[in-house]
Amino acid sequence: MITQNDQTERADQIIDAAQKRFGLYGLEKTSMREIAEDLNVTKGSLYYYFPDKEHLYMAVIEREQKQFLDLIEAQVSSSGAPEEVLKKYVEARIHYFRSLLNLSRLRVDAYKGLKPVLKDLLKSFNEKEVSLIKKVMVRGIEESHFHIEDAEATTRLYLDLLRGLRQTVLSHKEMINKAFRFNDLFIRGLKYRE
Repeated sequence: MITQNDQTERADQIIDAAQKRFGLYGLEKTSMREIAEDLNVTKGSLYYYFPDKEHLYMAVIEREQKQFLDLIEAQVSSSGAPEEVLKKYVEARIHYFRSLLNLSRLRVDAYKGLKPVLKDLLKSFNEKEVSLIKKVMVRGIEESHFHIEDAEATTRLYLDLLRGLRQTVLSHKEMINKAFRFNDLFIRGLKYRE
């Protein structure tokens, strides 16, 4: 008899194997057969848990999003000046988008070809990230660190610019340097001037 716990554990094992394979080869160049071979199971057993490759990829992305958002929520909830929280956020974002290969693969060019369910997942993730960073902006306003008229619009601009940097910078070191310079410039622009 297979218990619910056994099924959850097996689904997690499948997601683990898929995460590695998708991270190395991407969605298009990975087959369910290869993932099944990595697990020493039949391809049919994968379809018992996931109806197709896209749903399995979605489960991988959901896991990576949750890991990232949990970390960001911890950073945003930490004490410290809002400027410092944003710096920690940029550091965490760089680190996690480098290590969570599948989440970082979801770029604008790939976004166009995604099925609606994956587009919805990405949109939901973006909105959760906006919500978390908006809390920092609002706290900055309330504590008189930032002079912002529209926290929502400022947050969206901040995140759009960070996302753009990630997509245009070729080397990791260059991305880190530019992201930190951008963050410093953006924060200086938000601060109250005496």
